[in-house]
Amino acid sequence: MQVLKQLGSNNPQAPHNLFQFSFKERIFKGDQNVDQMVYHVSIDGNILMKESEDHQDQNTFLETNKTMQKQMLTKMNKEIENLDNKPLDVNDFKVKKSLRNQFNYQERSSQTFNMPLR
Repeated sequence: MQVLKQLGSNNPQAPHNLFQFSFKERIFKGDQNVDQMVYHVSIDGNILMKESEDHQDQNTFLETNKTMQKQMLTKMNKEIENLDNKPLDVNDFKVKKSLRNQFNYQERSSQTFNMPLR
C-alpha cells in the first residue's frame, strides 16, 4: 500500500472558525473565508532595465563614487608617507590643558551633614 502526499493550497495553521465582533450588529460573526496565504519572505525592491536611463545614471554615480574614494585613499597614503619622512615641529603639538572638575564632591560645602543617632 502506497501513501501519496498532496500539496494543497490550504494552510494547516490557519484557523478553521474565525469569529470577529461586528460593532454594527453588536454580535460575534463567523467568517467563512479564512485567508490561506502566508508570506514567508517579503522584500521591497526595484528592478531596472539595463537599457534605461535610470540604470545608466546609477552606474555613473557608483563609478564616480569609486574613483573619488580611490583618489582620497591615494591622497591619504601620500600624506602618511610624507609625515613619516619629515620630523614634526614642536608647534604641531598642542599643549593639553587640564580640565577643572566642576563636580568635585569632596569639597566640604557639597557634603551633607548627617545627624548622629541618639
